[in-house]
Amino acid sequence: MPERIDLDEQIESSRRPLDATWSPKKKKIVACVCISAASLALFGGVFAAYATRTPPLPTTIDQAVAVMSSSAFDRLDPERRRQYAAEAQRLMSDLSWEERRELVSNEQAREAMRAMREEMFDDMARRIARGEQPDFSQWGPRPGAGERRPPEGERRWNPQEMSDEDREAMRERMREAMDNRMNEQVSSGNAQSGGLRSEMMKRGMRNRGAGGGRRGR
Repeated sequence: MPERIDLDEQIESSRRPLDATWSPKKKKIVACVCISAASLALFGGVFAAYATRTPPLPTTIDQAVAVMSSSAFDRLDPERRRQYAAEAQRLMSDLSWEERRELVSNEQAREAMRAMREEMFDDMARRIARGEQPDFSQWGPRPGAGERRPPEGERRWNPQEMSDEDREAMRERMREAMDNRMNEQVSSGNAQSGGLRSEMMKRGMRNRGAGGGRRGR
């Protein structure tokens, strides 16, 4: 005789809860695991939101150093990076000679200053790409900078006291540094930015040379 299939029994077994045969201990373990996984997911979401938030403009040089030496600065859009670097430069210009010297001795601060210079270069390169004439005066002495004197016994570097041979050697070092930077940009796949920076530096050096000639007349 053909085997009789009890459909009611199959339907009833399919409705049985997954944990119907679990022991109380197993139920507690599974519940703890689920709660832990949910907590980790919530913590991860909060951390991701905090890590990717846009940092406000710095109010102290310590805040500027902390952000500009971290990956958070790289995640900012170009306009926000420009604003942040400009504010960091303003804060740094307010430091005394001793505070600057102490800042330079900190590796994290040196990384932040490197990021600030990089952003200044990129901003001026973008201006050149738009056909604007960049302002190279920000690379020269700042108004009021003469009020800050180096500590007693230390001598400030003065390019006017250099000989012609020393100036030519310094220009050659600058050209080599520019070429090395260009090679880094090409190898990193950012040749356009490197080319714009190179053109910006050439214009700046020509402008400075022309300015010096006028002063000598």
